[in-house]
Amino acid sequence: MSDEWLPRTYRMNLNKSCGALVAVAIGIPSALLPVWVAEDISGQAKLIITAPVVAFFVWLIVAARRARTIVDREGVRVRGFFARRRVAWSEIQNIVPMNNRAAALQQNAPRITVHVTGRDGVGMDLMYLDDQHVDVAAEVQLIQWLWTELRGPDWAPEGARTEESLRRQARREAKSGGSMWIAVLLIPLIVLMVLPAVNEWLGWVEALLSPWCVLLLWVPLIFVLGSLRAYGRRLAELRTSHAQSAQQAPEDEGTPL
Repeated sequence: MSDEWLPRTYRMNLNKSCGALVAVAIGIPSALLPVWVAEDISGQAKLIITAPVVAFFVWLIVAARRARTIVDREGVRVRGFFARRRVAWSEIQNIVPMNNRAAALQQNAPRITVHVTGRDGVGMDLMYLDDQHVDVAAEVQLIQWLWTELRGPDWAPEGARTEESLRRQARREAKSGGSMWIAVLLIPLIVLMVLPAVNEWLGWVEALLSPWCVLLLWVPLIFVLGSLRAYGRRLAELRTSHAQSAQQAPEDEGTPL
């Protein structure tokens, strides 16, 4: 009976993601305008700066269009921006919607995403299975039902996870938090690199705000602080979720309407 619901593919919906695409389109000239109006930057230097910026935004659009989540009889596959991952139905331990912490810093980011947890806490977020692209509640209910149908009669919930396994998962996911803060730091970094006149009137903070100092000191510092903050929050969420999962095994869902 599950065949009529499979396969299911979730990918970027242009109509619902137009805000993000407009932001990218505005971001290119906004990032390059200070470079092209600066009189003390040579034409060759302007081209050297422009090429990687344009290439990055083009790659971002292409990667976003190619990314997707596929749900089929074998399990769940995710094609992300950098890698592809698959988890079989028999390996899945939980499928849950989660609040997206990145939404606090990104205006067009989805507020709710869906997370799949596999063996030993290894999990992944399902690309484009979020409240901007689908009815999250309905899709999660359907996928959970497919999971109970296809995971096999020998499936059993994983035993109690150790504190160390929870910490490992929290550390893995905290890296994205640190990377997110680095992305925020890139905005003033670009300004500092293309507007050297800023250092002239700042004077006493010239050394601290130089591009090399930002790259070697502030970027690692921001990454560490952002990761630690994300680690603490995520570890608390994992402990709560694991405690709830240990109290009750997932119940079989009825056939979706």
